[in-house]
Amino acid sequence: MKKFETMTGKDINVKDGLKIKNDLEMMVNDINEGKIERAQLKELCVEFVRTQNKDKFEGFWAIILDDYMPSDARIDFLYWPTYCITMAMMVGYMMKLNDEIEGFDDCFKLGLEACTKRSFRGYTYEAQDGRIKVLSMFIESGLFVFLRENKNLCPRFNVCIKRIFTEMQERLDQGNTICDLGIDYEEEFKNTLKLKENSKLKLFVYGTLMFDQSNHELLSQANVLGDAVAEGFELYDTGFGYPAAKHSEKDSIEGELYTIDYDLLKNIDILESNGNLYTREFTIVKDRTGKSHLAIIYVYNKEVHEENKIQSWKEKTEDDYLWYASYGSNLNYNRFMGYINSCHNTTPPIASKPILINHRLYFANKSCLWDNKGVAFIEPKEDKNEVTLGRMYLITKDQFNQIKELEGSKYKNKIRLGAYDGKEIVTFTDYEINEENLPSERYVEIIQKGLRETYKSLSKKEIIEYLDCRINKNIADKAESI
Repeated sequence: MKKFETMTGKDINVKDGLKIKNDLEMMVNDINEGKIERAQLKELCVEFVRTQNKDKFEGFWAIILDDYMPSDARIDFLYWPTYCITMAMMVGYMMKLNDEIEGFDDCFKLGLEACTKRSFRGYTYEAQDGRIKVLSMFIESGLFVFLRENKNLCPRFNVCIKRIFTEMQERLDQGNTICDLGIDYEEEFKNTLKLKENSKLKLFVYGTLMFDQSNHELLSQANVLGDAVAEGFELYDTGFGYPAAKHSEKDSIEGELYTIDYDLLKNIDILESNGNLYTREFTIVKDRTGKSHLAIIYVYNKEVHEENKIQSWKEKTEDDYLWYASYGSNLNYNRFMGYINSCHNTTPPIASKPILINHRLYFANKSCLWDNKGVAFIEPKEDKNEVTLGRMYLITKDQFNQIKELEGSKYKNKIRLGAYDGKEIVTFTDYEINEENLPSERYVEIIQKGLRETYKSLSKKEIIEYLDCRINKNIADKAESI
């Protein structure tokens, strides 16, 4: 992508022009998927500042410059390159690359202005298709997070986006969704508006805001997305009881990812002394499934020393315990002790308590330990309408990590369920929802025993009905999908 050039005065055929257009679109996808690092994006943005058309076709990036180009050809060779490059620069702007590249701000503002000239409409015969595709790509690049943070950067762009989404909502409300060539765009409008609503602010934390650390209380009501990694940063111990993230070309740091609202962001800005001690900016982080997220990170502004570089941050604490929540065969105490006795520390759990888990229970895969039948999993996504009966054990963090390893590769996804008595409640399941499979009678009997131990007020009949309901629902759901 560094070789992108405006083709003024050059003889270029349509095939080569479309390849450049497609390359730019792939570039945007690569940025959104975290395949382009900050340093690479900076190089691209330097090139974009240099190659923007600032005279004729002001603010555009043109593959072909021709006054007599047909309208639809202009979309391919004038508008699409401008949309894609503006998206890339939008991500760069949120990463504060404008502070490092001369002429970035003026170039970016011109690009935003240029994007509004057709209100994102596509080809004459499929105007809505083109608009929906462009808007979806912009949203994936952080459009609404950007607009929330930069309302006044380009008022024309802001107004244009607002008008388009207002029109979509009005068309849906009025049942007026028939557009190009008599095609009904109801579902497309709904999906695009849903993308907008799901554009939540995400925060990557790596120090005292992490779970079980001194300032985590600020995030107690935030939605945790799980462990994540930020590429292009390195971590230092400041010596003042908190760590410092600094930009790096080759390192990465581990932390946690949350969704937050803007009221909470203001409080975190105060904690981090945004603009003084730290600078709030955006970066692309990856969760444990490899999915990329555009997230806020606070970057340290002061000097650091190489000898203070660290791998990860955890404040010193004497509390080495957590609650492990079981929902399958480990509900049975004797079964669970088989795992404890395989740990380096064979100390039995200090305590155990019932816990209601708001994740759907299902049975899947084939376990050689259980007659090649299904075993228990919970869906990784929380569902307040689902209640799974669990039992939590107070054990050491090392014991939990060893049990997680002993359970095998299908139980690598650590799920946080909250806290009890100041200690974290965690469990594990798979990252994906597996193909469902009936459990063996022997496996079900072990779970029944564990439930009877844990929920003494439940009758044997109620326990059987609880499991039968979930097993039979799995069968019904599977049959319905065939």
